[in-house]
Amino acid sequence: DDAATTRALTAVRRAAADPARADAHLAGVDPAALPRPQRAMLALTRASAALAAGRQADALDRAAEADDARPGMPAADLARAAAFVQAGRWADAVPPARRY
Repeated sequence: DDAATTRALTAVRRAAADPARADAHLAGVDPAALPRPQRAMLALTRASAALAAGRQADALDRAAEADDARPGMPAADLARAAAFVQAGRWADAVPPARRY
């Protein structure tokens, strides 16, 4: 619905402008209420927030959510590669980095 999409986009903009509070800005957004492209964008924004907070496993989960919503998004591979690099899992970072 349009209202859910508007709320999600507002939350994403706030999260981007205030990375330290990104999780708080995104907390009230229900992905199930969004169309698939916006659901993927929300998942990638949550992946970015998780990476900024050093939560690599959460970032990987969010990248998977983005793929579920919209398969083949290069940004999901970028998030995966970044999470693996942060975790020191260099060999695991190579395949998603190459796909990106």
